[in-house]
Amino acid sequence: MLINRLRISTTGNLLILIAFCTFICLSCGGGGSETTPPIEPPPPTTGSQGTTCTEDIAVLGDMVYLADGPGGLKIIDASDKNNPALVKEIQTTYAIRLYIHENRLYLCDGPAGIKVYSLADPDNPQMTFSDDTHWATSAAFRNGYLYVGDYFGGFRIYSNLNPSQPHFIDTIPVSRVRDMFFLGDILLVSDAPFGLAPYVMDSPTLPVNTYTDGSRMANFEDVVGLNGYAIIARNDEASNISVHNVQDVWHPAFVAETYVKRFIDTITINGNILLAACGEDGVVAYDLSNLPTLEKVFEKDTPGYARRAKIIGDYLYVADMDNLWIYDNPLLGNQATSAALNPPGFQRAQQASEPRPEFFNLRLLIGDIHCHTNFSDGDESPDYAIRYARDVTRLDFTCLTDHDNHFHNDDWVAVPYYRQMQSKYDDPGTFSVLFGFEWTSLPEGHRTVISYDNNIPILPFTLPEYDEIEELWAALAGYEAIAIPHTPMMHTPDWINHENPGIECAIEFHQKHGTYVETVLYLLSYEGRSYGVVANSDTHMSRPGSYLKESRQDDWFWDPRPGLTAVWVQENTRQAIYQAIIDGHCYGIQGTPIELQFSVNDRIMGSEIQASEPPEISVKVISDSVNIATVDIIRLDETGVQILQTYNPDSLEFEITYTDIGFTKDFAYTIIVTLENEDISLSTPVWVEKL
Repeated sequence: MLINRLRISTTGNLLILIAFCTFICLSCGGGGSETTPPIEPPPPTTGSQGTTCTEDIAVLGDMVYLADGPGGLKIIDASDKNNPALVKEIQTTYAIRLYIHENRLYLCDGPAGIKVYSLADPDNPQMTFSDDTHWATSAAFRNGYLYVGDYFGGFRIYSNLNPSQPHFIDTIPVSRVRDMFFLGDILLVSDAPFGLAPYVMDSPTLPVNTYTDGSRMANFEDVVGLNGYAIIARNDEASNISVHNVQDVWHPAFVAETYVKRFIDTITINGNILLAACGEDGVVAYDLSNLPTLEKVFEKDTPGYARRAKIIGDYLYVADMDNLWIYDNPLLGNQATSAALNPPGFQRAQQASEPRPEFFNLRLLIGDIHCHTNFSDGDESPDYAIRYARDVTRLDFTCLTDHDNHFHNDDWVAVPYYRQMQSKYDDPGTFSVLFGFEWTSLPEGHRTVISYDNNIPILPFTLPEYDEIEELWAALAGYEAIAIPHTPMMHTPDWINHENPGIECAIEFHQKHGTYVETVLYLLSYEGRSYGVVANSDTHMSRPGSYLKESRQDDWFWDPRPGLTAVWVQENTRQAIYQAIIDGHCYGIQGTPIELQFSVNDRIMGSEIQASEPPEISVKVISDSVNIATVDIIRLDETGVQILQTYNPDSLEFEITYTDIGFTKDFAYTIIVTLENEDISLSTPVWVEKL
């Protein structure tokens, strides 16, 4: 029976996590047991606890510790499994993995490295040690030493004789450490692009790599081991679990693989049971008693997106994107029940006053339409990215725009799956999913191609027929598609010579590469371009709309503030959002969302109007939580940019009407809003022709 589910609200900015769910196709891998028992209905849910984006679970007695991604570390009292209760929240950077070792809790906190907490008081952990790394992903323990996996820094070795204050010794270089696991004296490392990498530990401070399985370039996930076998999760053309015989550690042998589901987020070993958390496909359990054969023992549907599962005693704990779920252990019985997950929409503060009349019949929607998944060079699956937008950052709409050169051609086996994401998640009135890809020619500038129609062609620039921008424009003719330049003038100074005003109707002023207010204002003034203004994340971590310090080596120039596109529409449908961008009824947000109502002579942003008298410029700004520092009214023409008036509200809401008495010829007007935290929003102009 489903008992009460408490959603824990969090404050502060969302960051980015490093759990790497990856896409795979629906073909079956070989090896392993093909005996598939019937999928039983979910066993009784004894309780659940709302979270932000739970990544891992650790249990000590009745206390449950959650690595809750942007929500930090959460401590739950689960002594009453029917009513788990939040005891404490500890703010961290991005909580990814948890380990309990010798009465201490070890937290891999992404970019903030490894943290150690004393569990002397289990419901009140106290941090005793912290050490920054590039991106802490995993940890392992052996004979008084601590090994910390660093996604960009290999793995770090610490003396752990004083667990309250581990002492750093050395770093062992590895390509990309995803996970680590000790199998006896062998340290099994999952090297994300290359696979299994065992290390012998003749000296605990001088581990020696014996082998790297580089024959299968893929997206490798977690690794575990049992009885002389290494088991590693891999996501590529087929989501599977690979089994390697490592009894001769210098010559490991691949012996079997088992197709699981479309995705494998994580694997966890509990005694002889292997649990695979498979996103929307729930949890799959295998008996490892007869390795290298994996015998499936149960499948478990879960309400959300399963990120990690663990069996501890009489209970199965499942972390999904939105909750911690506690179930009776399916191995102890299969009574039937079900549970439902109903994620809320994007939450904003209540408006303090009525909207301006020209906005009465319109809704403000906020989304992110420049996002990458592991269909190209992103980290997570399309399913994960869309659910993240809907359930974690709670956007109103999103669009996946994976790089076209990774699709090869439009007949690639994965393309039908990519196309059906729209119909799978699009929910008119509540959450909209547009369709897109990124045309990735460096010489002529990247463009994100976006449509409300998921049947538009995907046109890789790597194919000779689409390797010139004019060929892209010709191929898109006749389709409902728009193109948005990717950080204009950053990739190529020649970008402006290849624009197509008929298709390119908007321009990004902000994304992870930086903020380009001056560039956009230059195009809107001196160049006289009539672009709409948007902002997006360009996330390659597959977290639309989140505060992301991307987990990449060269991330020094990447802005962690999310880019967001705001549109004024009558309804939340992909067609309405698409048309709003075409019409310029939109503005771009860097960081903190605001509501911006901007009009000239009662015609909203994006309008082209005529006037014989000085125009009235109306502005209303509402911020949820950060005071408005300045509101600039900007006038644009071919001679440049002029700030007509600057206001300093120092409040959460501001409204003004300004008359431009210097209206002597054709002008465009726009608004820049700056908050006290220096986040900026920039509006599409209103263009006024002088009669």
